[in-house]
Amino acid sequence: AIRVDASMPIQDWVPADVVAKCKVTLEFCCAEKQPGNSSSTADGDRMSYMWCGRLRRTINLVDDEDDKGHLARIAFFQCGVFVVSVCAKVSSQDAPNGIEESWWAPHAKVVRVGEPEEQ
Repeated sequence: AIRVDASMPIQDWVPADVVAKCKVTLEFCCAEKQPGNSSSTADGDRMSYMWCGRLRRTINLVDDEDDKGHLARIAFFQCGVFVVSVCAKVSSQDAPNGIEESWWAPHAKVVRVGEPEEQ
């Protein structure tokens, strides 16, 4: 299993009244880069990976006690190449329900899971 973490710092130039109206949810994501080229296709009923912990967390932007971060672990059960990332879903209290923007992390991590080496 690997640890995945993210944080959502707010720049000081963003007006406080804008920050107060925003709701931000951090959500972890994982996808197999080339699903047809791994062992996961040999047994289609087996999961390639599983998250341990919460996938998403809504952070409080105005609460100084909130560390603005999120943490989970991901365990891989199949060999393959996986891309792990996080997105921030931003909505406003003034917007109609369901209206939000999604901002993906500028860099995703590529995880290569191989066969265990014999000793």
